[in-house]
Amino acid sequence: MSADQPDDAQGPDGPDGPDEESDLGNELAPGELIGGRYQIVRLLGQGGMGRVYEATHATLGRPVAIKVLRGDLSLNAAYRARFEREARVSSRLSHENAVQVHDFGEHEGLLYLVMEMLTGRELRELCDFGLPPLPWARAVAIATRVADVLTVAHEIQLVHRDLKPENIMLEPATGPGAPERVVVVDFGLAFIAGAEGPGMGRLTRTGLVAGTPNYLSPEQARGERVGPPTDIYSLGCVLYEMLAGEPPFVANAPAEVLSMHLYMPVPEVRAKAPDTPDALAALVTEMLNKDAARRPSAAEVLRRLQALAATGDVRTSNLARTRESRMIAASPAQPSILEPQVLAPGVTELVALLGVEAQRGLTVACAANGLQLMLARDEAALDGPDARGVVAIFAPDADAETVARLARRGVPVLAAGIKGDMERIVELLRAGAAEVVPSPVTPETLVPKLVRAVKTARRRRRPGGTQ
Repeated sequence: MSADQPDDAQGPDGPDGPDEESDLGNELAPGELIGGRYQIVRLLGQGGMGRVYEATHATLGRPVAIKVLRGDLSLNAAYRARFEREARVSSRLSHENAVQVHDFGEHEGLLYLVMEMLTGRELRELCDFGLPPLPWARAVAIATRVADVLTVAHEIQLVHRDLKPENIMLEPATGPGAPERVVVVDFGLAFIAGAEGPGMGRLTRTGLVAGTPNYLSPEQARGERVGPPTDIYSLGCVLYEMLAGEPPFVANAPAEVLSMHLYMPVPEVRAKAPDTPDALAALVTEMLNKDAARRPSAAEVLRRLQALAATGDVRTSNLARTRESRMIAASPAQPSILEPQVLAPGVTELVALLGVEAQRGLTVACAANGLQLMLARDEAALDGPDARGVVAIFAPDADAETVARLARRGVPVLAAGIKGDMERIVELLRAGAAEVVPSPVTPETLVPKLVRAVKTARRRRRPGGTQ
């Protein structure tokens, strides 16, 4: 199977196939001619974005990979215009570490891209849960090549938006002593996940949104317009994973991971990988800055990675640390939901519960944590006298439009969603939800998130607090 197929691709009979057959269109047959010069050899895979075929240039005999995009994408006028524009930009990205886009066009109403055929393996095969971390020198070598192509891409205003191990290929060396070729794939297609403009919003549906939140930047989680700093954050996540053996933020529910990207401090990579050079650990932390404006540029990342590769092991201050200072303190025990975590005894904060009744267990757990529940049957009740002083709202059944309205009240809004329902989770987070609590909701899962929301609200009320 070509490494340059959609990152969510399955085999012809994979789980994505039957469910989306109507959008994928008819499968192209071996021998069929595309664009008058590309002869289909075989189907390589299919996924949420379309099908990928191995083909041969009929005149040159050169093997190529062809991505034929979904019918609903091809029929959307706004998408077509954007596709053509970004396909042209992608074809201008001439760099040895970017997959080469040879051609693009339309076949029987379906848009397609023609790219070089890759035969290597995904970085994911070397970098995943359960696999040992990569040696830091190899991680630096791979990240350097990615930073190099990002530098060139950003210069022509091309942002990848979906950088992750599945989109980084390792092609075998071409000869003795030659280095492996690191190739970034899916430039020019990743923009689908960040579709903008009239008629584009509903294209960000399940199967088009990135399949994992582990590499999404905070601005992506908020649904904001993204730029080059988003790629830097994602590369920082990949670099962290290569060094530590797991992404910087890990949780059971995708919504929790997105929330961690938004609010949790960046974990110290040396806690997982103590041999990481000081300069490299500092760079990773800077790349994962929550504030996009404070991340280094791709050119700066490239320069610092090249310096690390040139100087070798620079762990001078690591060697100088005492054994005690290098030891990692044990994580504190998770407090019980009945142990006060928010306020001093006798001080409470008001939390609105919208559209649902509170069970006794939830009421007791909230009271133990300094939270008083206010039951609001509808949004109008939030404007009544009983709602004065509400510092957070839990609206488990709210849709994205409702969450957006509630968020304009200036307090954290929590919603609920089924684990794995990325369409709803991403929509709610983009609408302004501070947290999406996994369903079915229990006091054990809800109260800690209410606590976090209240603490956030209290910090914002302090003089000089972040707004």
